[in-house]
Amino acid sequence: MINNQHCVILNTGETNNYHQPVSAKPSVVSVSSIDSDVSDRRDVREELYAGIFRRHRKTILVLGSFLKMLRRCLDSLHALNQVYALIALQFDTVMQQKFW
Repeated sequence: MINNQHCVILNTGETNNYHQPVSAKPSVVSVSSIDSDVSDRRDVREELYAGIFRRHRKTILVLGSFLKMLRRCLDSLHALNQVYALIALQFDTVMQQKFW
Protein backbone atom coordinates (compact mmCIF):
# COMPACT_ATOMS: atom_id res chain seq x y z
CA MET A 1 0.00 0.00 0.00
CA ILE A 2 1.06 3.59 -0.47
CA ASN A 3 2.45 5.43 2.56
CA ASN A 4 2.35 2.28 4.72
CA GLN A 5 -1.46 2.18 4.64
CA HIS A 6 -3.09 -1.16 5.38
CA CYS A 7 -6.01 -2.73 3.56
CA VAL A 8 -9.35 -2.51 5.29
CA ILE A 9 -11.56 -5.60 5.12
CA LEU A 10 -15.20 -4.69 4.63
CA ASN A 11 -17.78 -6.92 6.23
CA THR A 12 -19.89 -7.55 3.11
CA GLY A 13 -20.38 -11.26 3.53
CA GLU A 14 -17.93 -12.09 0.75
CA THR A 15 -14.56 -13.50 1.64
CA ASN A 16 -11.34 -11.91 0.40
CA ASN A 17 -13.05 -8.63 -0.43
CA TYR A 18 -10.43 -5.95 0.19
CA HIS A 19 -11.06 -2.25 -0.11
CA GLN A 20 -8.44 0.43 -0.28
CA PRO A 21 -9.14 3.52 1.76
CA VAL A 22 -10.06 6.70 -0.07
CA SER A 23 -6.72 8.22 0.91
CA ALA A 24 -4.79 5.48 -0.91
CA LYS A 25 -3.80 7.88 -3.65
CA PRO A 26 -0.42 9.57 -3.11
CA SER A 27 -0.76 12.39 -0.65
CA VAL A 28 0.75 15.81 -1.23
CA VAL A 29 3.31 16.51 1.49
CA SER A 30 4.95 19.87 1.85
CA VAL A 31 8.71 20.18 1.98
CA SER A 32 8.54 22.07 5.27
CA SER A 33 6.74 19.19 7.00
CA ILE A 34 9.36 16.74 5.72
CA ASP A 35 12.15 19.01 6.97
CA SER A 36 10.54 19.29 10.40
CA ASP A 37 10.10 15.50 10.60
CA VAL A 38 13.75 14.97 9.67
CA SER A 39 14.97 17.54 12.18
CA ASP A 40 12.73 16.05 14.90
CA ARG A 41 14.14 12.57 14.24
CA ARG A 42 17.67 13.97 14.22
CA ASP A 43 17.10 15.69 17.58
CA VAL A 44 15.66 12.52 19.11
CA ARG A 45 18.59 10.46 17.79
CA GLU A 46 21.16 12.94 19.14
CA GLU A 47 19.49 12.97 22.56
CA LEU A 48 19.41 9.18 22.60
CA TYR A 49 23.12 8.93 21.77
CA ALA A 50 23.97 11.60 24.34
CA GLY A 51 22.00 9.70 27.00
CA ILE A 52 23.71 6.43 26.13
CA PHE A 53 27.13 8.08 26.29
CA ARG A 54 26.36 9.76 29.64
CA ARG A 55 25.15 6.50 31.14
CA HIS A 56 27.94 4.26 29.82
CA ARG A 57 30.77 6.79 29.54
CA LYS A 58 33.30 4.87 31.66
CA THR A 59 32.60 1.59 29.89
CA ILE A 60 32.99 3.22 26.47
CA LEU A 61 36.28 4.87 27.45
CA VAL A 62 37.68 1.65 28.97
CA LEU A 63 36.67 -0.34 25.90
CA GLY A 64 38.31 2.25 23.63
CA SER A 65 41.53 2.11 25.65
CA PHE A 66 41.52 -1.68 25.53
CA LEU A 67 41.03 -1.72 21.75
CA LYS A 68 43.85 0.81 21.29
CA MET A 69 46.18 -1.34 23.43
CA LEU A 70 45.14 -4.47 21.55
CA ARG A 71 45.83 -2.82 18.19
CA ARG A 72 49.27 -1.68 19.40
CA CYS A 73 50.12 -5.20 20.63
CA LEU A 74 48.87 -6.80 17.43
CA ASP A 75 51.03 -4.43 15.37
CA SER A 76 54.06 -5.44 17.47
CA LEU A 77 53.16 -9.11 17.11
CA HIS A 78 52.81 -8.71 13.35
CA ALA A 79 56.27 -7.11 13.16
CA LEU A 80 57.76 -9.97 15.22
CA ASN A 81 56.07 -12.54 12.98
CA GLN A 82 57.65 -10.94 9.93
CA VAL A 83 61.11 -11.08 11.54
CA TYR A 84 60.64 -14.70 12.61
CA ALA A 85 59.45 -15.64 9.12
CA LEU A 86 62.63 -14.18 7.62
CA ILE A 87 64.79 -16.03 10.16
CA ALA A 88 62.95 -19.30 9.49
CA LEU A 89 63.35 -18.82 5.74
CA GLN A 90 67.10 -18.24 6.08
CA PHE A 91 67.42 -21.22 8.42
CA ASP A 92 65.56 -23.39 5.92
CA THR A 93 67.88 -22.37 3.07
CA VAL A 94 70.95 -23.03 5.24
CA MET A 95 69.66 -26.48 6.19
CA GLN A 96 69.07 -27.39 2.55
CA GLN A 97 72.70 -26.70 1.57
CA LYS A 98 75.01 -29.67 1.49
CA PHE A 99 78.07 -29.34 3.69
CA TRP A 100 79.90 -32.43 2.44
